[in-house]
Order: sequence, then C-alpha cells, then structure tokens
Amino acid sequence: MPGKSKCALSLMTAVMLVMVFAVGPYAFANEKNVRLEDESSIPELLKVMTLEEKALLLAGDWDSQKLKGAAGSTTGDLYEKYGIPATSLPDGPAGVRIDPLPGGTAPDGTPLTRYATQFPNASARASTWNLDLLNKVGRSIGKELRYFGGDLWLAPAMNIHRHPLNGRNFEYYSEDPLLSGKASAAEVKGLQSQRVGATIKHFAANNQENSRRNLPTNVSQRALREIYLRGFEIAVKEAKPWAIMTAYNQINGVSPPQNPELITTIARKEWGFDGIVMTDWGGQGNASYWEPQPGNNAYSSMVKAGTDLSMPSGSPEAIIEGYQKGFLTMEEIDAAVARILKYVLKTPAFEGVQPSTDHNKYAEENEQVAYDTAVEGMVILKNEKVKGKKALPITGGTIGTIGNATNNLVRGGAGSGNVNVDPSKLVHLAQALKEEGAKVIDATEFDYPQVDSILPVGGLGGDPAFKEMKPSKEQLAKDIVDKSDSVIMTIRRGSAEGVDVQAEKGAYYLSDAEQYLIDTASELCRKAKKPFIVVLSTGAPIEMESWKDKADAILLAWETGTVLGKPIAAVLTGKENPSGKLSTTFPIDIKGKAPNGRPYVPSTTFGENPVTYHEGIYVGYRYYDTFNVPVSYEFGYGKNYSDFSYSKPKLSSKKFNQSIKVSVDVKNTSNVPGKEVVQVYVGAPGKALHKPVKELKAFGKTRELGKNERQTLTFTLDARSLASFDEKRSAWVVEPGKYTVYIGASSKDIKHTLHFTVDKEILVEKVNDVLKPVTDIGEIVPPKKNK
Repeated sequence: MPGKSKCALSLMTAVMLVMVFAVGPYAFANEKNVRLEDESSIPELLKVMTLEEKALLLAGDWDSQKLKGAAGSTTGDLYEKYGIPATSLPDGPAGVRIDPLPGGTAPDGTPLTRYATQFPNASARASTWNLDLLNKVGRSIGKELRYFGGDLWLAPAMNIHRHPLNGRNFEYYSEDPLLSGKASAAEVKGLQSQRVGATIKHFAANNQENSRRNLPTNVSQRALREIYLRGFEIAVKEAKPWAIMTAYNQINGVSPPQNPELITTIARKEWGFDGIVMTDWGGQGNASYWEPQPGNNAYSSMVKAGTDLSMPSGSPEAIIEGYQKGFLTMEEIDAAVARILKYVLKTPAFEGVQPSTDHNKYAEENEQVAYDTAVEGMVILKNEKVKGKKALPITGGTIGTIGNATNNLVRGGAGSGNVNVDPSKLVHLAQALKEEGAKVIDATEFDYPQVDSILPVGGLGGDPAFKEMKPSKEQLAKDIVDKSDSVIMTIRRGSAEGVDVQAEKGAYYLSDAEQYLIDTASELCRKAKKPFIVVLSTGAPIEMESWKDKADAILLAWETGTVLGKPIAAVLTGKENPSGKLSTTFPIDIKGKAPNGRPYVPSTTFGENPVTYHEGIYVGYRYYDTFNVPVSYEFGYGKNYSDFSYSKPKLSSKKFNQSIKVSVDVKNTSNVPGKEVVQVYVGAPGKALHKPVKELKAFGKTRELGKNERQTLTFTLDARSLASFDEKRSAWVVEPGKYTVYIGASSKDIKHTLHFTVDKEILVEKVNDVLKPVTDIGEIVPPKKNK
C-alpha cells in the first residue's frame, strides 16, 4: 500500500492490517465469492468490501507492472479477491509515453525496440482546424495505447493559452475555448473508439507553470464559465471522456480536487459527467472547501468533493480517518468506489487484453497520420515575392541552410508531454531537404565559431543551453549565400512542464547570435536578390515583430514529433501545401497594458503568486480586437500556396428563432489544390453585459479544392453559442438586439458581414451560483465605443 502512516490508524485498523499482511494483501476470504463482472455486480461488491479495501481502491500507484514507463496505475491488490485488475495510465498528449523496451526482431534477426509515435504538439494539431483529422489522430493514439497495454490516456490537455509565456502552452490547443473544446472532443472520440479511455486535464484554470502547485488563482465566475471551463464542457458533453484530471492551482481559495462546486455541482450535475475524477500527480491540494474539523484532511476532503482517485499514490488511512471521525459518509466513499469500478469494467485490463511485447505494428500507418497532421497544421506566416516569384515553395536550385537548429529541430516539449521515439527515424531539416531531391549547402558542416545563444529550459526533462553559429559576414557570403539560390534559417525553442518561458533574449526574444544571423543573412540575400526564409521549430509564440520584415518567407512548423523534418521539407519544396491557421495569437510584445492601466496578460508580471485574472473574458484575440491592440499575427491567420475567394454569404433568416444557419461558398482561384479554413465570428449587442467585439462561434475546413473548384460550407448557431454568462442571475443569456456575423479567413481578415436580430431576451440555462471569487478581481472593461 502506498503512503502508509500507521500513526493515523485506529487500533482496530492496525490489527486488521497485520492480519491482512500475514496472509498477503487483501487476500482474506471472500465468502460469498462476489467478483466484479458487470455493473450489476457493483452493489453487491460495495456490501462485501471492507472500508480498508475501499480506501485502497481510491489510492493509485506510482507505476504500472503491466506497462513500463506509464505514469501510474490503479491498484491491483484486489484482483485475486474480487477480480478488480490494475489499470495502466500512461501520459500524453502527443502520444503514448512509455519506456522503450525490447520489442521482437526484424526479419533479418536484428533486435527491435518498442517505441510509440509522437504526433505534432497540440497547438499544431489545433492549427489544422480539421476535426476529422484530429479524430484520426485520436484513433491512432488509441490503437497504440491498447496495443502496448494502456487503459487510460492521461490526455488531452486543454487549458487556455492565457499567456504566451506559459511553458506548457505547447501541450494545449488554443487561446479560444471553442476551438480547444472541439479539438479535444474530436481526439477523445477517436481515441475512445478503440475501447480505451481519455482524461481531459487540467481542470481548471491551470495557465502558468511557475508556482503552479497550490497557486492561488483569482478569477471571476464569468471568465471561468465563458473561457476556462467552456472547453471542458464541450469535451464532456460531446465526447464523454472516461476521466477528468484536476489542476494543482487553487481556484478562488479552494484546491480543485477538494471543491464540490467544481467537481460535483458543475462537472457531474450540470454537465452530466459520469466518469472518474483524479488528481494530478501529487496534486491533492491544501485548501479544503470545508472548515477545519476532525477527519477533514486532503484525502477525505477530495472524496467528499467528488474526486475519486488520488494519484500517483494516496493515503487510505486518511480516508479511513475521515470516515471514523464523521467527516466522510459511507455513501460518499461508495459513490467514488462505484465510479472507479465502472471505469475498470470498460478497460482492456478487465477484458484480459495482454500488452504486446512486439515492436509497434501501427508505426507506419500512424506516422502517416502524424505527417498529414504536421502538414495541415503548419502555418505560412509570410511569403513575399523575390524577383517576381514568391519565396515559397522552393522549386529548384541550391538551398543554403544556416543556424544550428537546422539539424536540431524540436520534436516535442519536455515533461509528461514527451514521447520516447525511435531515434533512427528522426530526420532533421538539411537531410530531409536532400531526401526531397534538393541540393543543400549546410552551414553546420563548416567550422564556424559557436557562441552561447538559447537559454536552457528547466522543468521536467527540460532542454539544455543551445549554442548558435556565428560566421563572419564574409564567411556567410562566400560559403552559403553566393553558392545558393535560396537560404533557410531555422530558429528553435524548447519548452517544458514545470517552468515558464523567460522574457529574455534566447527565450521569448531572439538571442544576439540569432539576431546577428538574421540581420546578416537578410542583408546578403537582399543584395543578391535571393529569398531568405525562416523556419520556426517551436511549440509556442516568440517575439517576431522586430525581425519579421527581414525575412521574405516565414514558416511556422511547430513541434513535428516523430516525422520531424520530413513534412517541413515537403512543405518548403512544394510537395505539400500546408493549410494551417494560427490557434493562438502572436503578439507584438508581452509588455502591453490594458487601457485602465492594470497589467494585462501579455505583461512582465506573468508568474505572479497569487495571480488575479484582471483581464476577465478578454483573453487572446478577444482582448486585442476589442481594445484595438495591434499584433504580429492574429488568431486564425495563415497563408498557403492556394488562393481562395468567399462568395454568396447567406443567413437562413434575418431573425433568430432557436437557431440560425450561416453559409458561404469558397472557391479555389489558383492553380494549386488546397484547403481553406473558414471562421465564423459573432458580435453581440453588449448593452446589458460588456462583450468582446467578436467571438469565434463556428468554423470549418473545406476538402481539398482544385482549380476553380467550389464548396459551400454551412454552420448552425444555436442560442447556447450566442449566450453570455450573467453573474447576477447565474444564467446563460442571449441579449436582444442586433447581431453581426463575421465570415472570415482569420479574426481580422473578414470577408463578409451579415446581420440578424434577436427580438427578446433568451434565458438559455440557469446554473448554480458557485465558484465565487474571494477577492475583488478588478476586471478590465472595453472602451465605451466597443460596448
């Protein structure tokens, strides 16, 4: 049993444990021979299981005997007596994180090693805006999870990109709750179609890594409901994940796993969640919902709140104490036990599925899915003409590659989001370009001076300091630019769980060495009239405003996983046409302030403890657009090698009545087949409640369209999608008045506007008045002209 603390046991409990261990853990007689068989067997099990056995089931284990490298498991100590197997819980969210182990032999007798597939990071996947593709990603991960012996994937992670310096943004989808919720739901449905489970995390408002454990987070009810809980709500209602993992940080004075308002009132009762709730690893919390009283400890408080599983270990004796001292009831304990048993019934472990000891039989097909996802998620941020021709794609000649990152791309972030991959499959950019048939002159092959450049990333796993080359201007000209027809520079940024990005050179900003390379290469290329292209190998935004004009083309490749440089080379050379659009804003800088003078999210105050969400609902583009703050690249932005026109915008009605349909025709006006992402934003009246100037309400992606090919996309807006949260009434409300529909290619590139009216207020849903702030939030409000 993990976490023993005999001083907390009553004399009777201690005696029982001695008796148990004399014959083996929990192996004493099951006289009625009651075993877990199906849901109908659970009530009888609850009758015969002892308090100690029930408490044991609510405490997880650190590792998994069945699946080495999994983050943890549920207990298997009750299998012999009751038929309750241990289940394995490996990490994500870019794949199945397990240890590489011997995995059979190749046809020639060569020993093989078992590796999982690493997919592009979540921000890249969301930048595809392709829910069918994300469903396929989920199915692919689910296949490997089941094959390797996993039961419950500890992903997807779906916190909001509140701040560009959050070190874990690479694991999260977006700054927008609709895109985050829909992307998560698609992956969860795909994964669970393989009869394994998904865990959505971190519930909720886990938006920075610095001081994340027990961080006091103060946030309004409206911001919680509209921004930080909304994506979870979508995922729960649309995909029915098997589990939710709580966050470390406190929310308005209470730790999430100990908060019945969050776990039971909202997730279970309002949303209908019927799975298990677990803690993050060691995240039982230290701020109970209940006043101090005998038996109220972190573990018993969790169970009372509706949290079922303490990970990666627990304290059964603390739960026993909670019951014996009258804080916990047997009904509350039984409810948690029953939910865990229902979960176990669905698992491969209960089916008796044995983990494969062979190599990954799904590797080839899943790497193709990873490749397709990387291509569709890449974003061309800039593509200007040089000598009358766009810099991308590169269609011939010699390519010069500069920067050490050319051969050190970022495949993924560090920490629990890492995946162990087959190193023999990792092809970096210079080699990938050669495999596409390009002639490459790689600057890393020259003996240039090396200088400290990129700051090390700490956290879990981290990323070591990275040196950058610093050739003289004459060397760069003679060795690379003069002998090349185009020049590519790659910039890399690692990121990791447990630490935020520093607002320093070599982190959020370019290092001096990178700035020198960009300045020098840009000058030489422009003098020679040759394209200068920058590739960003990163999981999150960096500052670009100060240098983006020096590049002729910029490709945001994100973190590409196992396939690494291959899809990047394919996009650069025109073999593939990317179709990604930004799932997050690239701000000009992180030093802005809101109009009322309070530090806004993109500010140097990030990482404060405690943290108060002064920005309220104005996160990401909601802030930039509403407060007229310019950005480097807006939410939803992205170019590709095709051109599209938008025509025939139409509303099904001029008046809203339960729902309204929006349609538009998209036509490929270029010679290059491609896909287009269409975004539908809505601007509400904003008289009763202040509101963003517009919010994303629907989106879709065309199929691949050939020259002059056209597709009609239709979207349905219902009352819930139009509603705002009124704190005074604890209700979702649609305000009467005139609404504007913006059909666009990004949050700023609006192609058409339409209007409809709502004749009278619609009270969509009355909810519980919970999660109240314990301090004044002091939220910003929009200028009057935008209200």
